[in-house]
Amino acid sequence: MRYIKTILKGFVDFHKDGGMMLAASISYFCMMSLIPFCLLLVALLGYLLGEYAELISFFSGKLMSMFPAITHEITGEIEKIILYKGIGKFSLLLYGFLAYQLFSSMESAINVVFKAKGQRGFIASLALSFFLL
Repeated sequence: MRYIKTILKGFVDFHKDGGMMLAASISYFCMMSLIPFCLLLVALLGYLLGEYAELISFFSGKLMSMFPAITHEITGEIEKIILYKGIGKFSLLLYGFLAYQLFSSMESAINVVFKAKGQRGFIASLALSFFLL
């Protein structure tokens, strides 16, 4: 009987906190920021590790072992992106901002669920997002 009360209380709290809207928000921002997040990772790899050919071949080998059927063409394109040094700081900032929206929506949802009173500042929230990344 205690388990049934706990489950019912969970459903009531889920509805009271607007759980469906929070879940929709997280899934929307996840879909919308997935591509910028991946571009951010590739751009960071290119910006930080572009001159190390051994590292690029290591990552390519790992990708090919995980996804052998489709990876040959994809790794060639990723290597071109990584070796391309024209990726500017503005594009890194833009990708970072677009990918940050996912972490921001997750943080808001968690604050609502756990009824957190104090909100983090932008810098603290950004640092936490990069830590999670």
